[in-house]
Amino acid sequence: MKRSSPAAERGFSRRFDTARVSVWRSARTRLGPRAGIGRAIRSPRCAAALVLAAALPVAGCGSGGASSTQTKRASAANASVPLRLHLVATSALPAPVQLPAVAAVSGGTLSMGGLDSSEASSAQIVLVQGGAARSVGQLPSALHDAAAADLGGDAYYFGGGGTEGASAAILRVSPSGETTTAGQLPAPASDVAAAAIGQTIYV
Repeated sequence: MKRSSPAAERGFSRRFDTARVSVWRSARTRLGPRAGIGRAIRSPRCAAALVLAAALPVAGCGSGGASSTQTKRASAANASVPLRLHLVATSALPAPVQLPAVAAVSGGTLSMGGLDSSEASSAQIVLVQGGAARSVGQLPSALHDAAAADLGGDAYYFGGGGTEGASAAILRVSPSGETTTAGQLPAPASDVAAAAIGQTIYV
C-alpha cells in the first residue's frame, strides 16, 4: 500500500479542518430568549451530525430514526384503541324535551322551548343550576328549533317554529324566567343558530 506524503497529509488535514469549521459556523440555532441581539447559541451535537452527514445520511440532531419509528408505532396503536366515554346522570329535567334552545346565564343554564314527548312545541323555560333543574317560566308561545345566546348574564331567544309557523321575535330571558321582547328579526326564522362575540350576538 502506497503511503501518502507528509505534505499531502497536511493538505488533506487542512481541507478537512476547513470543511469542519465551515460546518461549525453554519450549525447555529436561532437566538434564545437569553442570548441577546447578535449572539447565537452553538450546538456541538448539530455540528457533529452535519460533519458526518456524508458518511451517515440518517444521522440527525436529536433522537434517532429508531426512536422516531417507535413513536409512530405507539401513536398508531393508541389511535386504534376506541375512546370510552362515561355518562353520569346527576339529575333529570322536569319533563322530557328535545331540540330546546340553550344558553348560559348568571348562575346556571336556561333550556327554552323545544319539543315535548308528544312531538309538540313547548313553551317551558327550565333553569339548570348545579345538579338540579327546575321550571322557572314560560315563553309567550310554544316554539322549537330556535336559537339562543347569552349576553350580559341574560339569554336571548331568536325565532323558532310553532303551530302558527316561524317566529321573528327576539326575546330576552332572565335567569328567573322572565321574558321581554327585545326586538324582531328581519324575517321569521326557524332552525337557526346564534353566538355571542364580544357585545354582539350573531344569528
